[in-house]
Amino acid sequence: MEFGTESSPGKQLRETPAIVKDKNGSLRLEMARDHPMLVQHSRFHSQGWRANGDISLIVSKSDVDNPSVDDILATEKYVCGYACKGNQPTGAVVDLFNDLVNCADETTGATAKSLCTKLLIGTVKRDISAVEASYELSSLPLYRSSHSFQNVSLSGSRLLNKNGDGICVTKNTPLDRYLQRNEKDTSSFYDFICKSGKVPVLTGCNIQASWPLDENYCRTMLLLHTPNWRQLLDVKNDNLSWVQQMESFLQTDVCPNFVKS
Repeated sequence: MEFGTESSPGKQLRETPAIVKDKNGSLRLEMARDHPMLVQHSRFHSQGWRANGDISLIVSKSDVDNPSVDDILATEKYVCGYACKGNQPTGAVVDLFNDLVNCADETTGATAKSLCTKLLIGTVKRDISAVEASYELSSLPLYRSSHSFQNVSLSGSRLLNKNGDGICVTKNTPLDRYLQRNEKDTSSFYDFICKSGKVPVLTGCNIQASWPLDENYCRTMLLLHTPNWRQLLDVKNDNLSWVQQMESFLQTDVCPNFVKS
């Protein structure tokens, strides 16, 4: 947290907010601070969460609706690194490891497999923090999402519904509604879904990027992000593979930056 040591005695005091560069060279908004040991935080977050917390606001110079590739990659790297960072084990876990090692007796046939089995059985239960326990006891949700989601299948499968006469009919898919959209609507399939305020959850397709590019992945990205198409010929030339078409699409201005990244 950059405080509490001789080399970093504390945060700089500020009477007014300022935009500064952190140790990684990224722009960050620092609010007013009247004590060097005060961590930047949200009063409402602290009152609601009742636990330690800090807030750091990262400043971006790119368009909010179309962030740059560099900003997307930096954000992705930060989120992944933060979610995967290690934590110190609790004393109970340390004691469990010590007991397993000390109780292992080679003369009784204790093997690495048996030790791993005991370890698995002993670690199925995990430590529950005080904050999580209070939420559980209060029947409060442990997560909250500000977005709603919509399942979108690109597998070609359809749901069957019974109409008023009891006859089974196929239900229109999001892709059907996109192809039947207004003639003046030149949006991509992805933008068309997002107009409803819902985040698309894709199934029946490959959304995992790989290198070299994969045919199924390229097909998915082109169907999602090619603007104003109504038939496959609008998306891909018959003489090109999906990978070749994707390579050309990535060089265009209509390709979203988050796809390029």
